[in-house]
Amino acid sequence: MKTTLFKLPLLLVVFYWLLYSVFTVIYLTKFDNDFISLYVGTDQIALKIVKQVLINFLLQIPNSVILFTISTIAFNQYSISIINRKNIINTFLVAIFIVLSYMVFRWSYYSYSYDWIVSKLRFLNIKDGDNFSAYIFHLAEHLIFYFFITLCTYLSIKLCKKNYICNEIILTETESQKLHMVLFICFYNCFFITMSYLLLFDGMYYSLSNLIFSIVLLAIFLSIVNLIGYFLLRKCFTAVTEILALKKVIFSSLITFILNCLLLILILYIYNYIYNFLPFDIISNTFKLFYLWMFLITLLISSCLLVRKMTKLFFDKH
Repeated sequence: MKTTLFKLPLLLVVFYWLLYSVFTVIYLTKFDNDFISLYVGTDQIALKIVKQVLINFLLQIPNSVILFTISTIAFNQYSISIINRKNIINTFLVAIFIVLSYMVFRWSYYSYSYDWIVSKLRFLNIKDGDNFSAYIFHLAEHLIFYFFITLCTYLSIKLCKKNYICNEIILTETESQKLHMVLFICFYNCFFITMSYLLLFDGMYYSLSNLIFSIVLLAIFLSIVNLIGYFLLRKCFTAVTEILALKKVIFSSLITFILNCLLLILILYIYNYIYNFLPFDIISNTFKLFYLWMFLITLLISSCLLVRKMTKLFFDKH
């Protein structure tokens, strides 16, 4: 039977998204009386449900990257790589367990722990208006949820491994390079998406049209960036072995992400410094647009060079 490294993790992510959306709708329509009482009319309720599902979908993108990454590692560790009916059913059951556990954990956290944590922060004179403190607090929240979904995913696959049809995975050189590259890109995506969400995303106040636009824009952006990353990095992992070097992948992706953030700050500072010294009479709307595109192109090229250089440093044969 044909084996695969990534189809079962992708199926798990798809099941996770579908089940999370279904359970969200069930909760809103059956258990959240306040939600139904606020809106009169079937069309209005339907629109609000669609909006909430889209918000949850957008919020679950970081978790989905974590889910795909951890399940890929776990499936590889336990030699689960065959696509058949039994393995698909077991993956669906694992997805049900993860979604239910995660929803119960979120409900418990916001029902009991959240108010206690906020009260302690206020006791320490950390106010909601303190942007940096709020950023650190929300980052800590994300890390807590990441840890839970990581633990839940790994343990659920470990407990169900006897029900899967396994086969001995002997990675070829090409498969090992592809596995290391995909995990590197996934970890990098997780760091990037998390920081982006903390800085930019406030989905609760988005209109339905803005939510759809944000999802489409994010999908296009991530597709383009990851496609570029794939072609840049596909020949950089020549020093890997058939054994997954997980610690090196995590460490290298984190270091690369931090350096890329520093590079962003440096380029932003240089462009801002040059802009402040430009003659006022040449600064028009067209020039501002041109200057912005120059900044983005410079950032893209320099980031690509940095990421490629770092991956070759960690994983290429010298």
